[in-house]
Amino acid sequence: MPPSQPPILLLDGGLGTTLTSPPYNTVYSGTTPTWSSHLLLSSPQTLSSAHNAFATAGADIISTATYQASFEGFARTPRLPAYRNSEFDKDGYGPAETSGILRGSIPLAAQRSQDSGGIRKAKVALALGPYGATLEPSSDYVGVPSYSAHMRSVDALETWHARRLDIFASHKETWDGVEYVAFETMVSAEEITAVRRAMESVFPPTEGGGKEGEREGEGEGEGKKKWWISTVVPEELDERGEWEGRVRGVVEAMLRDGEGRGRRPWGVGVNCTAVHKVERVVGVMGSVVREMGLVGEVWLVVYPDGTMGEVYDAERREWVADEREGMGGDEEGGRRWKAWEDEVMSAVAAARESGTWAGIVVGGCCKTGPAEIGRLRRKIDEYQAAVG
Repeated sequence: MPPSQPPILLLDGGLGTTLTSPPYNTVYSGTTPTWSSHLLLSSPQTLSSAHNAFATAGADIISTATYQASFEGFARTPRLPAYRNSEFDKDGYGPAETSGILRGSIPLAAQRSQDSGGIRKAKVALALGPYGATLEPSSDYVGVPSYSAHMRSVDALETWHARRLDIFASHKETWDGVEYVAFETMVSAEEITAVRRAMESVFPPTEGGGKEGEREGEGEGEGKKKWWISTVVPEELDERGEWEGRVRGVVEAMLRDGEGRGRRPWGVGVNCTAVHKVERVVGVMGSVVREMGLVGEVWLVVYPDGTMGEVYDAERREWVADEREGMGGDEEGGRRWKAWEDEVMSAVAAARESGTWAGIVVGGCCKTGPAEIGRLRRKIDEYQAAVG
């Protein structure tokens, strides 16, 4: 164990699934192609309430409601009555309107909460999904092979991601409110390279250089943004025995230096993956980091699903039981599930004790709400009190 233990920060949980649960009971449909981002239009107070619930549960970092957001998605969104006037009387929101709507996500996510130490303010993570998350039906887990031909190149994806990122980065007041940038559910090496290059194109090198990784608005120095790329391990990869090769490949794509690869992220991780897989996945990620000679230079970001064997059906827009996952007890040949927060902390403890990572951000993805994040907060505090 290294003499100085890496810090642990708590991320929030799954905003989209939290919003579909009581007390919010949001319904997503074909008229809301931007999913939770639609509430930036229809009910920002609902978003603020959900963000606040996570902050009150103890989250150090709150993610914005922008994962599925895009210019294309808002152009397909039926215009609400409050946004109709003589100038805008047809459906769809234009680029300027969309930019203003999305910038509003940052102050909504900036939440304060009261704890034993007094008032604490959570940091804001700008959540940005892959291009596939903006499609109908969504294809987050599939990546580039599911995209139309004109969107499969690194250049096209770089342009698309840089344009969306620039909504926030080009507006100083908005950008000042962002502490982290999260590129989530990235499964294709081409798109990983594209977001790295997008970060480099939006944040060109500072005049006179600077230390490795440092850019205007991006890096680790004062006023810089910390940013990560995370991937997902779908069930079918596990079934076919292909998950380890996939994980190694995407982590190398995230971290390998070279001409045309763009900036190296501050952190790498896994999201939207069944919790019982996470410790194995993180172990492989750590092996790649050690092989690349990056021990102590990269943060780990881990936010698994809170599912207990369910999978998401993109066509039906709901979570359904997965017959591939045994849900009974051991005597029925199924999996006997541990508490979600115990599974997560087992992975965090193993990662921390490996001495590989500069620090760890941990939280939840789909089907994890404020209650799960609150229990994870207590587990983290107990762990740190015990081991330092």
